[in-house]
Amino acid sequence: MAAAVSAFGVVFSDVELQSTTTNQLFGLGDVPLGRPLPVPAAPRDATFSFLGVLFEEGPVITRVRIATGNTPPSMADGGRFDVVTMADFIYSEPVPEPGTRARVALGLAGLAVKGHASRRA
Repeated sequence: MAAAVSAFGVVFSDVELQSTTTNQLFGLGDVPLGRPLPVPAAPRDATFSFLGVLFEEGPVITRVRIATGNTPPSMADGGRFDVVTMADFIYSEPVPEPGTRARVALGLAGLAVKGHASRRA
């Protein structure tokens, strides 16, 4: 069942290089909600960065693509290598896509009718 949220944020660990870590948000129909957003870099090791977005008009975010660093986790970190991990995800209460509740209700009604018919047989 698809859902949408109005707010989404991530806490990242050890973002040292600008523009190597981004969040890209998508809405209904997998339409991008703007360009990828860069996560703020912190110049030292063992630091945390946060990127969060709030759409005050209501739930529009259905998917997020997160790019972390420019190399997979390894011992090579620093210089031109940026190893980034994610610590926490924060999001608003999910709201089902329009029509989802109606489809669920119709499915439950169908199961009830089928159950009633099988008891009569």
